[in-house]
Amino acid sequence: MKITKTTIEVVKFNDDFLEVVRVAANDAVGKVDGEYWVSVRKVCENLDIHFSYQLKKLKSEEAFEAKYIEVQTKGGLQKVFCIPLEKLNGWLFTINPNKVKPEVKQKLIAYKNECFKVLYNHFIQKATPPQNCPAEHFDSRIAGYKGIIAR
Repeated sequence: MKITKTTIEVVKFNDDFLEVVRVAANDAVGKVDGEYWVSVRKVCENLDIHFSYQLKKLKSEEAFEAKYIEVQTKGGLQKVFCIPLEKLNGWLFTINPNKVKPEVKQKLIAYKNECFKVLYNHFIQKATPPQNCPAEHFDSRIAGYKGIIAR
């Protein structure tokens, strides 16, 4: 994808604000599509956790695909360390609530719960029974589980 435009937007999340970088390809400029990235530093500030530790962790795990993105700001061109929005939940799940400051523990748990809810809603909307599988098959399995539970 050839990047032609990056913009940074402030998005309300629970009672905080996140910085989201939108990276648009030449055919996505002015449209809703494109890629969305979240500023790692802003999330760390919101959760009062050490940015440098999270930076090191995200750089060491290739699957997160975290990287610096250049964004035009009022102060000029700035490099923002970001993680793809679709991987934000995975990163948050690596942060142990018992290892953060007590005053932000509940906020971290709230962030995680929101991510759990989004994942659940995504999968439940796509859940469909297997095709070519008779309903009797499910009825017999349910009856079998009920028997196991009763025992």
